[in-house]
Amino acid sequence: QFQAGLEVCAQTGRGQGVLVRGDPGIGKTRLIPEFSELAVRNGFSVHRSVVLDFGAGVGRDAVRSLVLSFVGLTPAASTAERRKSAEMAVLDGLIPEAHKLQMCDFLEAPMNSEERSLYAAMDDQTRIAGRHAVLRALIEGSVRDTPCLVIVEDIHWADQITQTYLSVIAET
Repeated sequence: QFQAGLEVCAQTGRGQGVLVRGDPGIGKTRLIPEFSELAVRNGFSVHRSVVLDFGAGVGRDAVRSLVLSFVGLTPAASTAERRKSAEMAVLDGLIPEAHKLQMCDFLEAPMNSEERSLYAAMDDQTRIAGRHAVLRALIEGSVRDTPCLVIVEDIHWADQITQTYLSVIAET
């Protein structure tokens, strides 16, 4: 059934959501790599993250991990690589200039003093709307040439903010 869902997504250009749920020990964790392999064999890129029940290290939360994956970086990327990636996302037209600071925030890329001041002056609604726009733009950019599979494991541990971001990802 997952194979059929991949084919429909690839043919129609429309995404689908799948929730894998079950009792501990029934093989959910083993199923995820199988889904990933099947997606790759069908020409999909795969972006994967995990919501941790005990918090995450800096830059390793589920949403930031996905953002890094969408731009081809790993959590080990240097601050210079992160900054360059944010700048390239704007130059390549992936995200609008107006959301560059939110992209820097997601990537934990350094901002100059003017950018830090501008970002600090934004109200929460503006920052959040910009982050949502960045997520949408990254997903839409990711699927322009290649369909993608986004996997987020253990969403039952997600806090309210992460749930909101995951909703944006699912809607997109």
